[in-house]
This record gives sequence, C-alpha cells and structure tokens, in this order.
Amino acid sequence: MAKEMNFSLRSLLEKDKLKVDGSNFTDWLRALTIVLRREKKDYVLNTPVPAVPGTDAKAEDVAKYTKHHDDELDIQNLMIGIMGPELQRRFMDTSSYDICLQLKNMFQEQARVERFNVTKSLLSHKLAEGGSMGTHMLRMASDVEQLEKLGAVHAIVSNKIDFAV
Repeated sequence: MAKEMNFSLRSLLEKDKLKVDGSNFTDWLRALTIVLRREKKDYVLNTPVPAVPGTDAKAEDVAKYTKHHDDELDIQNLMIGIMGPELQRRFMDTSSYDICLQLKNMFQEQARVERFNVTKSLLSHKLAEGGSMGTHMLRMASDVEQLEKLGAVHAIVSNKIDFAV
C-alpha cells in the first residue's frame, strides 16, 4: 500500500517577503498561488467569505461557511507573515481576498509597464552586421526570461502567439 506523503510548500514563501515597493509582487503572488493550490485553498484569494449563515441554515451551508472562514484566517495570517513590515501594518486587519485585490491595484500597473518595456526591448533587438549571433541570442534570451518572471510568456503562449525560430 502506498504511503501518503505529507509535505508543505510554505517554505518557498519564507525566502522572499513582499517588498513595500512591489518590485517582487509578480513572483510573490505566483509562489503564493502555487502553495495555495497545493493546499486546495487558492479559492480564498478569489472569493470573499460568505455571509454568516442564519440559524435556519442547512448543515451543508454552515459547513461551507466554516471551512471558508477557517481557510481565510489561515491564508490571511500566511499572507501577512510573508510581507515586509510596512505592508504587514497596512493589511493587519484585512481579509486575504481584499489584500489580494488591493495589492493587485497597487502593483499590477507597475508590472504592466515593466512587461511593456521588456517586450519593447525584446522586439527592438537587431543583429548588427558582423555581430555575434551568440551575443544577440543571449540578449534576447535574457529579455524572454524577464518576461517569464513577469508572467508575460504565459500570456503569449495562451494567446497562441509563437516566437518559434
């Protein structure tokens, strides 16, 4: 009989706390999402906690509320724990759903501008006459890697744009 392995990916999150300037927001959110998917709790980031069930509510509704509420507290504390001190103070009494919305509003524009600038750089590379193909490819690969870090390559692949050589 196979032995079930019980392991946590949460140690991934302790390495790089969310910085107040949001410079690592995209990587931070990706790592958080990976961990929460593993724990089957990623729904908490996208769904607010439902209203407290009334006294006449079905047992099933009470159980759903209780699970969501418990997962919310766990994820809220996790998120606050993997932020820098300024962000911790700001979000101390905020639900994980609202934290996620506010952080996206704060940092998505910054990430969008960075993706635009790196894409512009990638598309403007030209091999100089007599230049080294290896150096040219390294510069392009560096931009592609940066786009991957910013989550843009996934968007390109999902839209079926192909940069095949």
